[in-house]
Amino acid sequence: MGDPILKNLFLCLFTLVFVGCAAIHASTKYTNNTNNFKHLEDSSVIVSCEAPTPKKWKERRPDLPDFLPASGSGTIIYHESGGSWYILTAAHVVKDCVQNFEISWIDHDGDHHLEIQRVGLNSRRDLAIYKTKATFSVQRTYVKLAKEGPSLGEEIYMAGYPGLTRPYFILTKGFIANAFATMEGTTIFLIDGQITFGNSGGASVNKNMELIGVNVVIVPEMFYGYQLGMAVHTDEIWKFIKKTDKSLYGKLLDG
Repeated sequence: MGDPILKNLFLCLFTLVFVGCAAIHASTKYTNNTNNFKHLEDSSVIVSCEAPTPKKWKERRPDLPDFLPASGSGTIIYHESGGSWYILTAAHVVKDCVQNFEISWIDHDGDHHLEIQRVGLNSRRDLAIYKTKATFSVQRTYVKLAKEGPSLGEEIYMAGYPGLTRPYFILTKGFIANAFATMEGTTIFLIDGQITFGNSGGASVNKNMELIGVNVVIVPEMFYGYQLGMAVHTDEIWKFIKKTDKSLYGKLLDG
């Protein structure tokens, strides 16, 4: 299936029929800069773990297991030379989990899984950083953090692994609807573009493929008349990393 239009149509139909959510928006467009998009795909991962089943759920459904899976998207933001990968995600994806933390991705060679451990988590900012536990030979790229925030009307791309079953990497396009707002003391921005369940923790990037935000919330249509996405602003990401791991902060700043 060499034709990109047919390939995109196949992905859209596959997502709608088998995944059950419209992850590709009608306004999604792709540019000719395919190398940058491949770089973004190769730095995006699924973040998953297991959280205790809420007691109220167990009371109503005693047959439920003691632990339930949780998952979202994440982005590799740094490689240690010959060592760990650092993964940025949303705190709400992982904050209730207690076991089986891992990242995974799907490519032509199949499914890949790596164990991760927590570096830091901040629920107010809805940000978390994890790193891989061991060294390995698998090659993945990483995305640089933007040193400046987004601008109103700027075109951006949203990356992640939306879907309820066996998610695949999806890239959508939108623009900044509000470049600087606050929610419960955290700086965020609003996106006119499609994000959906499973995109939480994934990257919003600018045209230079620099990470400018972490996708966290779908704003319902009832608030603004149409659905918007919400992402944690790059300013908050830099503050979080500086407080969490000063060594990593210095390396990212130098990069």
